Amino acid sequence: MTTAFFFNCVADTISVNLNLGLSPEIINGRGEAAENQPMVLPMIPFPIIATGAEQGKMSLLDKNLIIISFETLQTSADTYEIQLDKELDGKSLYFYVFENTLVGQDARGMGDGISISIHKVSQRRVLQTGIADDGGPA
Repeated sequence: MTTAFFFNCVADTISVNLNLGLSPEIINGRGEAAENQPMVLPMIPFPIIATGAEQGKMSLLDKNLIIISFETLQTSADTYEIQLDKELDGKSLYFYVFENTLVGQDARGMGDGISISIHKVSQRRVLQTGIADDGGPA
């Protein structure tokens, strides 16, 4: 079985929810690298399957919905769609999470066959007046 590895490249703890899993996976924030020492990035693996999208699994056949939330950053969750080409069957993939950015590649460092689209979800606050901060109804 092949694997999709998600690496946390920010100092903040993040949660990663793949295809509307029952609960997101938590990835601790990256530490500080000591001088002249390699950086070790925390990660979580997800299986890649050759069938349709399933909760907590990356699909080769369907678009995959990824929701990434940051523990302390005051931004809304980032939502991505990832589509994989069938030529990637049998290959492990590596995804690197930054603030507002997700990068995917194979073991050679190539992104061929990996399509990532971001869908920003705007946060709305409902004020005490019953009107949202964007002027719309609550």
